[in-house]
Amino acid sequence: MQFVFRKHNGYSSLQTLETRHGRLPSSKRVSTGGGGMHIYFRHPGGNLRNRTGILAGVDFRGEGGYVVSPPSVHISGEQYQWQNESEDIALLPSWLFDLVLRDSSTDKVTPQNGLISESGRNNTLISIGGFLKARGIAQASLEKILLTVSNTSFDPPLAEQEVRQVVKSLSRYDHGQPWGEPEELPESKTTSEPLLPDDLPACLAPWLTDIATRMQIPIEFVAAPALISVATLVGRKMGIRPLQNDDWTVVPNLWGFLVAEPGAMKSPAIAAAMKPLEIIEKGELQKFEKACVTTQEEQRKRRSEIEGIRQALKVDLRSDFLDAMEEKQRRLDELEHLDSKHKEIPEKRYKTNDPTVEKLALILKDNPQGVLLLRDELSGWLDSLTRSGREGSKEFYLETWNGQGSFSVDRIGRGSVHVDALCLSVFGGIQPAKLESYIDRTSTAAGDDGFLERFQIVFYPERPKTFELIDRKPLAGAFDTAFECLSFLDNLTGNVSNGSYLRFSQEAQKVADQWRIELEMRIINENIAPIFRSHVSKYRSLLPSLALLFSILHGAHHHAIPLEVEEPFVRLAIRWCRILESHTLKVYDNSIHDHFFSARALAAKIKNFDICDGDRVREIGRKNWKGLNSSERIQDAMDCLTQKNWVRLQKVQTKGGPSEVIRINPSIPVGGKSGGKHV
Repeated sequence: MQFVFRKHNGYSSLQTLETRHGRLPSSKRVSTGGGGMHIYFRHPGGNLRNRTGILAGVDFRGEGGYVVSPPSVHISGEQYQWQNESEDIALLPSWLFDLVLRDSSTDKVTPQNGLISESGRNNTLISIGGFLKARGIAQASLEKILLTVSNTSFDPPLAEQEVRQVVKSLSRYDHGQPWGEPEELPESKTTSEPLLPDDLPACLAPWLTDIATRMQIPIEFVAAPALISVATLVGRKMGIRPLQNDDWTVVPNLWGFLVAEPGAMKSPAIAAAMKPLEIIEKGELQKFEKACVTTQEEQRKRRSEIEGIRQALKVDLRSDFLDAMEEKQRRLDELEHLDSKHKEIPEKRYKTNDPTVEKLALILKDNPQGVLLLRDELSGWLDSLTRSGREGSKEFYLETWNGQGSFSVDRIGRGSVHVDALCLSVFGGIQPAKLESYIDRTSTAAGDDGFLERFQIVFYPERPKTFELIDRKPLAGAFDTAFECLSFLDNLTGNVSNGSYLRFSQEAQKVADQWRIELEMRIINENIAPIFRSHVSKYRSLLPSLALLFSILHGAHHHAIPLEVEEPFVRLAIRWCRILESHTLKVYDNSIHDHFFSARALAAKIKNFDICDGDRVREIGRKNWKGLNSSERIQDAMDCLTQKNWVRLQKVQTKGGPSEVIRINPSIPVGGKSGGKHV
């Protein structure tokens, strides 16, 4: 730890201390080159933080502080020098320890009259000097003004040499260069394209449109979960090969989420759209429970008979009953063999809500067609993937995305589970603020780990601007038609691994190929954020998945499995991709992946006077403001606002060394309570 005694009042305070308490113990000392002195002491223990102005001209450096040591160069140009380098560092005296800890003291001199304390002196002079320099004040007059400010408004005043150094630094900046008019920053104006009833599969459109109308919600709120239900029921039963000759196969399981503010009725909408899947699952659960009861009863009877035969074989019988005993023995062997072959009945599952990785692996092992992970609030699940004890969970879920990866879980004491095919669909709702926070935490401007980009069915619809109270019965027959189609999908048989896949028809292939070429050229040539490029690149599999699902739904409506995917379903899938892209762009807009995000954040701070003319650039990073919480983002923001004629950067020499300060265009209009302009 270190005591700093400044040139003017510091030595007088030191003399007062030593008169009252006796001379300080001999310890290492440093002369600063500017007339001040540093004295070092050993830490006595406890929490001793930095303190300034504990006496007139005396500061204390403890935890969290830094010191300047020889052979550093002082602002005066002289070097810091050891006065007694060979001296040991003494223990901090108890009376000095008490002085540092005291909240108030008759010896303590702090500004009580509104004067500016030591910590704000340089910044204040730079700000005032920059303002006056920009308005044409001559160098000689500027020095006199700043000296007057220092002597009358600072406690303690700055040394004249330090004031002159500030004036010298200001002279290097050409304030004579006129400010141009500040240019407006582009606002975030991304709007999402809405789904229309005609964009929905024919067998689902009346049902979904009716729900959206009665609930007065965007149709995307029900279209997304309904489509995820379809993807869950198809799973690995049917795939698609998007090229005519290549064996690349796409399994149409999908990940997605809805983005909307709290109270937007996401949860009721998802529940309504998932109703057919819920009914199908309840039906299977009843069958499972009935089968379990039947199996348990059969096992109970079998074991009862086994016990009876065993007891009979223990009886000492005459030889004329040997043939009967042999028959009983054969029956016993048969029953014991059946009992040894008994296995638990696998439960057919369609969805789960909050499984561990190990449990989910077991569910997928028994349900190779795939299941759905459904979360009412998706942010909780996303956060859980980074919790202690769940390391590796995210990697497991990444393996489930394409529906074809295998996985083995090995645990001591729990044995091993091998899953031949991981096929998982994921869906939930999330609030905009929580989604923005997740993006900010898990990604950089250069991209992320590729997890969020796998959510292809992303809807962030515009908020409704009108409301009509509708109180009527559901549209007759609409739900029954939809449920019949989804039940047909549930009863599909097949497995991608055994060759269950479709291809495009010739006309459909031409349309799909042209779309694919245009997509690849966009990925190569467009100047877009890396995370958005990665997201759009996943559309390579999204389009064939959508086209396959639309085609199979059409076939289910007519109780037939299509032989190939026709052109109309490819064109409908292309439209969905375009709409989904607009919603996804809205998600990434106003985030760190927007080129102007950090610049808008900095501009807002300037308008609200959170950043003022003459503030140091390095102080911004310490605020940890959203969008300005790294040196790279601050630099990007400064570069942008410099180009837009909002700010200029100026290098100045301060007591702590060279520093960059912000010069703000005086024409910038500001908000806040006072309004006005920066001066």
